[in-house]
Amino acid sequence: MTLSPVERVDVDSRATTVEPPPDPRQVGAVREPPLQSGAPKVGGKVPGRVLVSVGLVAIFLMSLYPRLVGLGGYLTTDEGNWMGRTALFTRALLDGDPAGTYQSGHPGVMTMWASLIGMGPERSLGLVEYVRPDGLEKAPDYLDTLRQARRSFAVLTSLAVVAVAMLTWRLFGAGPGLLTGVLLGLEPFFLAHSVVAHVDSNVTAWMTISLLAALVYFWANGGRAYLALSGAAAGLAFLSKAPSAFLPLFVPMVAVTAVLCRQMSLRGKPSPSEARLPQP
Repeated sequence: MTLSPVERVDVDSRATTVEPPPDPRQVGAVREPPLQSGAPKVGGKVPGRVLVSVGLVAIFLMSLYPRLVGLGGYLTTDEGNWMGRTALFTRALLDGDPAGTYQSGHPGVMTMWASLIGMGPERSLGLVEYVRPDGLEKAPDYLDTLRQARRSFAVLTSLAVVAVAMLTWRLFGAGPGLLTGVLLGLEPFFLAHSVVAHVDSNVTAWMTISLLAALVYFWANGGRAYLALSGAAAGLAFLSKAPSAFLPLFVPMVAVTAVLCRQMSLRGKPSPSEARLPQP
């Protein structure tokens, strides 16, 4: 009996498809899911963090090189004072004499620590017997010891330039942040003070970092880590030089103005919110 075309059973063509036998080499292998169109491909774009790291390392090296080159270029009168204070500071630390660590009203603690780290405790103690108005420069290998002390200032200020660039990046974006790092790292006046065993480069670095971190926290929705960074940098600035007393006056003003502008914006009143720092 022959069925008419209407009476024939319609068979699904997919059910009758015969799959080829599996490749013995692929038995037990884990199959990777197909790559989605939006997924990153190997050999594609370089991750953004890598570019950020490369840019910051470049700023650090660009800032460090001219500072290391000029370590022995000149001498200053005040450096002799701070080298002597560092020697007495080191002796007080090793003797367990906290009162003896007070050497100046600046107070210059970070300067003495930086000098000590740069030249080492042995060289520092070697200057103790020469700490007198006309004797420090007569100490054996004094010029080489001074160059060793200056190295830590060169590294410290170069790291500070990177920190300032990162905070500016967080406030205004990548372009202004990188430009700030380049300009600050090569600024002649700051560059000259960065290789001197003195208090000015230290207080400049710590005050700038403290202010920028406070701006990020109060004006750019930064986390509490920025507030902690601002406080820590302010403390190091207080240990460097007296003009850092400006910070307890300025940072609260930053906080109060940020809160007032935020409240006025919530109430719908005209406020200087248009002048708020843009968020990257």
